[in-house]
Amino acid sequence: MVILYTDGVTDAFNAHNERFGDAGLRSMLTKAPPGPAAAGEMLVQQVRNHAAGRSQFDDITMIAFGRNKGFAPEIPGNSLGNPYLTSPPKLNACSF
Repeated sequence: MVILYTDGVTDAFNAHNERFGDAGLRSMLTKAPPGPAAAGEMLVQQVRNHAAGRSQFDDITMIAFGRNKGFAPEIPGNSLGNPYLTSPPKLNACSF
């Protein structure tokens, strides 16, 4: 899984003027459910909970993605262009 985010995620302040920060991000990721969509949704919710009662001052942008199992030994006549790919990769996404 890969999560890309802008500094607005870690720079989100709460009512006590405390940043969500890298520590908040790491803590959330250790508790995140499996899969990029679920982890992304959890991150969004954690940032919203942290910043509750505080107006947003920076953009908050995040992309979470990964790949599903879909690889197998070479399959003769595979029309997908990749000899190991048995089906098109599925993308999981979350939006906020």
